Amino acid sequence: KTITSEGAKPSSEFGEVFVRICLKHDYDMAMSYVKKLRSESRTETMYIHLIRHCGLNALSSQLASLWMDTQDKQFVATGDTYDAFISAFAHAGNLRKAKDVLSTIRSVGLEPTSSSYARLINAHVELGEVDVARKLIDELFGLGLKPSEEFLASCIRAYATARDFAAASHVVKSLSWRLVDPNHHEILRAIVFFHASAGNVGAVYELLERAQGFTAAGAQKRMDQIHAAAIDGFVERGELSIAGRIASRLKRKRIEESADLLKSIFRLLSVRRGYEKEFRGLYNLHEKRPRKLLQPKIVDELLVVTTSKNGQIEDAVAIFKEHIRSSRVAAESILSKYAEDGTEEETLTWFKSMKTSRVRVGASAYAIVISKILESDEENG
Repeated sequence: KTITSEGAKPSSEFGEVFVRICLKHDYDMAMSYVKKLRSESRTETMYIHLIRHCGLNALSSQLASLWMDTQDKQFVATGDTYDAFISAFAHAGNLRKAKDVLSTIRSVGLEPTSSSYARLINAHVELGEVDVARKLIDELFGLGLKPSEEFLASCIRAYATARDFAAASHVVKSLSWRLVDPNHHEILRAIVFFHASAGNVGAVYELLERAQGFTAAGAQKRMDQIHAAAIDGFVERGELSIAGRIASRLKRKRIEESADLLKSIFRLLSVRRGYEKEFRGLYNLHEKRPRKLLQPKIVDELLVVTTSKNGQIEDAVAIFKEHIRSSRVAAESILSKYAEDGTEEETLTWFKSMKTSRVRVGASAYAIVISKILESDEENG
């Protein structure tokens, strides 16, 4: 406050530090300060640093948009900057903008990296769009680029999610380096997810045990991520009791402090019957410090899914309208519940409200509604 009130022209270093402080307390102040600075010291390092520091939340997507919309024509960014932008947009679910960045990379004479593709592939897998993810994998191999570890990890995860275990296994067998090594934890996470999705229980436990030997800096966080991958894989397969056993081995403190574990355990609790109380307890804990851990949207989305599954449709609609009006996953979970337990009119009303809101209505939503109409017609002769 003292420095800004004296009217001194801020350096880019000062700008970085100031915005980093703001990010911990006041996103709006951080954003307004970046806008103030952009005409004076719009340096590449400042943007890339801030985008990464945002932890890939909504603000990092806003920052990337700001730079892309107002960039100086004399200023040419490097591939690192564009990689950070693709990550920011993909993580925020804005895949159209992420793909625009890929086009921009080519238009300024740069080649997209396999890491850029990896981030887009992961985002599509997260949205359940595995076919699109596989097209991107084929596209990258068609370009003849050397695949990075991050890209190979995204391939394994995409194939495992698509239940194409032969393709996932082929990628795993092609790897030649020592896998149980903290330097290759992205690959290890993907392999653990693949084995869990394929039901290879023994292989998962063996990898978890061998990974206990991590001693490098950040080893605990990496161990958390690998346990989260195992839980995700078994949930994907429907082996909820095995996922629950792995979760029960973890200390409560680790779960509360790890975004990856929280996300995986929320997913597990959201599909296990009789666990509503535990889910609510963890949700309430998360509500107290949402920015420190993971995007509130992820948790709210899962809360809508578990609430609607348990038949509390009015509660699910209320949470949806208050917190996450743009979530396709949450909107479709409510639509499914109306189709399962409600009338044709209720189902169509919710479907129409999805189309008029910011939700991207996919083929699956149309399928739910068409099935409900056919079912009603059969019942009515």
